[in-house]
Amino acid sequence: MYFLTIIQLFVHILGMFSENRLVNFAIIAPRNQSRMFSIQHIVPVVNYAIEEIHNGSLLPNFNISVHFGDSKCDSTMAPLQAFDFYMEGKVSVFLGPMCDYSLAPVARYAPYWNLPVISPGGFAHDFGANKSAPEAEYSTLTRTGVTFNSLALFAISMFNFFNFSTAKVIYDQSGNSDITPKFCFLAASAIVYYSKEKKIDYSFHIYLPDVHDIKDMLKSEIGDEFGRKYQRIAQEIKIVPFNFCKGIVNACNGLVNVLYSL
Repeated sequence: MYFLTIIQLFVHILGMFSENRLVNFAIIAPRNQSRMFSIQHIVPVVNYAIEEIHNGSLLPNFNISVHFGDSKCDSTMAPLQAFDFYMEGKVSVFLGPMCDYSLAPVARYAPYWNLPVISPGGFAHDFGANKSAPEAEYSTLTRTGVTFNSLALFAISMFNFFNFSTAKVIYDQSGNSDITPKFCFLAASAIVYYSKEKKIDYSFHIYLPDVHDIKDMLKSEIGDEFGRKYQRIAQEIKIVPFNFCKGIVNACNGLVNVLYSL
């Protein structure tokens, strides 16, 4: 619903200041239906938003045109699609890309074209940097979905609440790549970034499912001393182990379910 509201708000503002009576939405997303934010999945939401705009007489004298480009969830194809839309005059606003490595180059170029970018993707913490800073890379980007910034800050808040002074980040860098490439790597990177910022001691360990045994890895990285200490604390305060990657995957699934239910 938030994504829909952002679309409506943008169109309303554009209508207030634009002399052009045509609004072009350039939607860059993967056509591969296995992707959570595929074109086939988001078309109903876009159609609904446009219908609501027309029914509510938000822009009675404007026409809305929608153009789709296949990002292939790729860092090369997405900016090529963006260039094509820009050169052909078919973009007033970019919706997407969704995948982080597709979004980054498009969101870097968009400020030079003076074009806004709205995306329910962009999980990586880098996209949350101060957009008003002179050196800002993504100054025209608005993210409308869950992000790894809030995930990492939640983790740090939990560490502080329980007075945890050391964090070990063990991650599968290819985990949940069906959502976006290196999904869990980006999640772990955000936790490491905020651990540095908040002066929390941390270590960073890559888990390779075909190489490592997770039980052996936990023994070697955590050890009996920390394991017993954690078990005692967990029993006292009833901590339930939490998989951060899985948690945000569930949040993403919830977002898509909301979009489908509109």
